[in-house]
Amino acid sequence: MRGSALGVALGVGRIGAVAAPQVGGLLLAAELGVNANFLVFAVAAAVAGLVLLPAPRAAAAPSAASPEGAPIR
Repeated sequence: MRGSALGVALGVGRIGAVAAPQVGGLLLAAELGVNANFLVFAVAAAVAGLVLLPAPRAAAAPSAASPEGAPIR
């Protein structure tokens, strides 16, 4: 499961690495200015953050050096 998730994440990242310069060029070609680039990519980052909000967080694994139940200093 972990390997599959990592593969999907890398694939999506590569798609974004290819698409981002294209989108930036299209925005500049449409004469929307540099500010439009910042706005579009900021909105994309905000949407990604909102999508990740409901995702569960991984619980911290107990340390191998401390016995279970012992306080970690």
